[in-house]
Amino acid sequence: MPKLISMLQQDEEDQVIHYDNDTSSLLFSSFCIKLDPQATYQTGIGPRTEQPESLLPLLNAFASELLIHNQPTGTGIWIDHFIECFIKEVHESCSDSEQKMMQLMNTARARNLSQIDEILRYWIGRGKGLTPAGDDMLAGMLAVDATAGIFTDTFRLHLSELVEKEALTTDISREYLKYALKRNFSSTVTEVMNALLQQDADSLIKRTRELLRVGHSSGLDTAFGILIGMLIIRRNANWHKKL
Repeated sequence: MPKLISMLQQDEEDQVIHYDNDTSSLLFSSFCIKLDPQATYQTGIGPRTEQPESLLPLLNAFASELLIHNQPTGTGIWIDHFIECFIKEVHESCSDSEQKMMQLMNTARARNLSQIDEILRYWIGRGKGLTPAGDDMLAGMLAVDATAGIFTDTFRLHLSELVEKEALTTDISREYLKYALKRNFSSTVTEVMNALLQQDADSLIKRTRELLRVGHSSGLDTAFGILIGMLIIRRNANWHKKL
C-alpha cells in the first residue's frame, strides 16, 4: 500500500483513471491495478466503546512512536512542539497552525455552528497531494470518533455536510472522508485503533510504524489526527456531558 500511494502521488498531475470492465482493472497512465472481485476487505471499526478513556493507557507509547519518526506533519507542525504547547497552554509560543489545531480541538466538543464551520473550512483540503494533510488528520480524528465518540453531533453533522455538498478538497480525499464518516477506514488505521483498544503495546508499535510508512506524509498526518483525538479524550474529564 505505501508503494502504491507513492506511485499515485508521483503521477497525480492531470491524472486520468479508466476502469476496464472486461479485466476488472483500474488503468493509470503508467500502471494498472487489477481488482479481485472474490476478495473481501474489512474496513469497519467495531462497536463504539462506552469508556473512551480505554484508549489512553498507551497514549505515551503512541506519541513516542510519532516523536521518534522526527518529521513535521504535512501542515508543518512538529509534534514535539505541539505537545509542549498543549501541555503548557502557552499559546503565544505556538505557530498559527498549532493555534488552529487548538481551536479544532476545542470546537470538536462544541455546538457553535459558526465556529465549527470556520475551523473546518480552514482544515478541509489544507495541504498538497491526492489526500491533503488536513484531510488525513481529520480522518485520524474520525477514527477516534468512530471508536470513542469524541465529536458532538453538531460537529460531525456539519463535517459531513461540508464533505458531501462542497468542493473544498480533492475528489479522492472527499471519498476518503465520506468513508471515514461512515466508520470505514484503511486496514493500517483500524489495526492501530484495535491495538489501542486491546492495550497491546507490541502490536501498537508495529502497526503505528506501518501507518507512518504510508505516503510522503499521509500516514503521519493520519497518526497525528489519532493523537489529537486521544488528547481530546485526555482533556475532557466529564466525558458524557457534551457542551
